[in-house]
Order: sequence, then C-alpha cells, then structure tokens
Amino acid sequence: MERKKFSIFCLSLLTLLNMTACNPSRGANSPKSDTFPTSSPKEEFVSGFPGASEGCWSKIAPMYTPRYDFGSEVMDGKIYVFGGKNESGQLSSTEVYDIQSNTWKRLKPMLEARSNFQTAALNGEIYAIGGSQAKFTGMGVTTAAVEKYNPAVNTWVPLRPMRAERMYHQLAVLDGIIYAIGGSADSSVLPAVEAYDPSSDTWTDKTPMSVPRMQFGTAVIGGKIYVIGGCSTEKSLETVEMYDPETDKWTKKAPMQTPRFSFQTEVIEGKIYVMGGLNDKADSLASVEEYDPAADKWTTKRSMKTPRSWFQSTAANGKILAVGGWRKVGDYLSQSFLSSVEEYNPKSDTWTEKLPLLPARSLFKTIHYGDNLFAIGGAVGSNTQAEPGTNSAAMYKMIK
Repeated sequence: MERKKFSIFCLSLLTLLNMTACNPSRGANSPKSDTFPTSSPKEEFVSGFPGASEGCWSKIAPMYTPRYDFGSEVMDGKIYVFGGKNESGQLSSTEVYDIQSNTWKRLKPMLEARSNFQTAALNGEIYAIGGSQAKFTGMGVTTAAVEKYNPAVNTWVPLRPMRAERMYHQLAVLDGIIYAIGGSADSSVLPAVEAYDPSSDTWTDKTPMSVPRMQFGTAVIGGKIYVIGGCSTEKSLETVEMYDPETDKWTKKAPMQTPRFSFQTEVIEGKIYVMGGLNDKADSLASVEEYDPAADKWTTKRSMKTPRSWFQSTAANGKILAVGGWRKVGDYLSQSFLSSVEEYNPKSDTWTEKLPLLPARSLFKTIHYGDNLFAIGGAVGSNTQAEPGTNSAAMYKMIK
C-alpha cells in the first residue's frame, strides 16, 4: 500500500485542474451547423498587431465542443481533435479544422469516450491508444482499448487492445511499429512496454523499463527511444533509460540533475531539452536541462522566466517555444493558469518573453504546421477558479 502513495499523489494533482465553477450555458454559442465560418474581423486578434505578423497571436474559429486532455494530430493541412473531457465528462466527439478555410467540421465520434490517452499518425491513419474513462478526475478507470481513424472514409474501427490498460503513458513510432511505454493503471505505475504492428493488428510484450514511470518525457534519436523522469510508485524521477528496438534492451543513462514529472521535451540538433514540470512538492519548475546522447551528459541551462507545468512546447527554426500551462509555487492558493509565452535560443542560452496566449490555459494542445503554431482548447481559468474546458483556438505566426 505504501508503494502506491506517490502514484496516487501524482494522479490526484490532476484533479486540481478539475475544480469547476460550473456554467451550464458554456458552449451555448457554439455553431449549430456542420461548419463554422471564419471569425469576424473584430474578434480576429488575441494579442499583437493586426495581420499575420511574426510573433503575434490571432484568434481563429473555435471548436464545437470545449475540451481538455484530448488527442490531436495534423494531416494534409487539417488538424484533427478527438476525445478529452469537459463538464459533461469523457468525450468521444471528433472534429477537424481546415487551416486553409479556417473552418471546423464534425466527424464520426470515437467508439469509446476517453481522455489522457495517446495518439499516433501512421500511413495516413490516426491511432487512439489507452486512456481514462473515469468521468472527471481521470483516476480509477483505465482502458486498453485501441481504435483507428481513417480520414478518407471518416470511420473509426476497433483494433486489438493493448495487453495492459494504461493512461499517462507515452508512444513512440519507429519503422512502422508503435511502442506503448509505461503509464498508470488505477493507482499502479507501470514499467511495461509493448509494441503494435499495424500490418498484423498484434501487440507484443517487450522488455520492461527498469523503473515504473508515468507522466514522463520521451525523445527518439538515432533509432533509439529515450525515456526521461516522470513519477514512480514512490517519488518523482531523475532517471533516464534508452531503448534499442533491434535488441529489445534498455540501457541506463546519466540521470537529470532535477527530478521532475509533467514537463516538456524537445530535440534540436541531436540534443534533448527538458523544461519545467513538477517536483515532489507539486511545485512548478522553471529549470531547463540539455542532454547530449553522444556524451551521455546533462548540462544545466538558463531557466525559463516563468515556472510552469502541464504546458505545451514546440521546436522550430532552431528555437523552442514554451506556451501557457499551470503554475503552483508554495501553497495551493498561489496556483494559476498561464497565458505567458517565452522562446528559448539554444545558441545564446537565453529566454525571451513573447506576446501571451489568451485566455490563460493548461491541458491544451499545440500543433506546429508550416510557419504557424495552433493552440487549441484546454482547461482555462485563473488562480483557484477554473472552468472545465474551452473551445477557443488561436494561431501564432512563428518568427523565422
């Protein structure tokens, strides 16, 4: 029982973002037809100057359904979102955003409502794997279910389920195979790894990690999968392991300097950057570290200006953008959703504040497509007052 305490603690932190000031009228102005028209000029810009200027956010058409903890993928100039949760509970609904026309369209719903799951795009199709089916907290009801969406015919089909139920896991795709790694099942944290072959619709058990972990980071470099940090059954982790699919073996690597979970990872020029996250006290972190796989060495980098967890990041043009998230430093009365955005330049080891994303949000998705970054949905609010989901979306013009 003692070994489960920290995993329950990690999971229970997510309930902080479910504190709702219920608003039954939320979403009442959502579009009623199948397609939402382009935003009116008066509402087009969230922050910055009018026009598609570099470094500025512009409001785009909202989704039909407010949601957070959902799945998303981009294919052929369209952004697909599915599942997640809001004040009504778990969602199965699916929508697609056409970047060219700035319109959303409803699609066939998933076969199973879920949140806290993972997705992979492979061979023109989208896979939804695992997740939670609990109504609000994300705890207690995990699933091993797998389904596949085909955009060409707008259908979801069930696939063979994983061998282990899991949520807060990670996926990695290598050579046409999908690897499901770690995660949690109810109050247990998993070391288990399994591989899915789409050509035969089969899952195969692989060598487990040396340490059970959830809410961790991953990176794929040189045909190897790196897993970093996260929560175990007892504490937050600084440990790092590398998986070689050819030998089905894990190799321990140099640990991070700071244990953390619910952080972000990005890869630039063969090096892994980890940013932010939470520590054992559930305080948000601003610290940043760089890992060099060739030297098996971690180096402390300049911290972000704002401590943040449950945020989004993207790497583009040799820089990293950290967007939104959630901050708690000290007691829970100090917690807040974040609108702040900052950009990291690895060459100069500097962070620069950028124009904010409004409204402040966490547990949302960002999609990088072309020269633009799209921020969609999420949990919104300020301090301890939170609404359970937003349907708002915005586009950021990347600085080249």
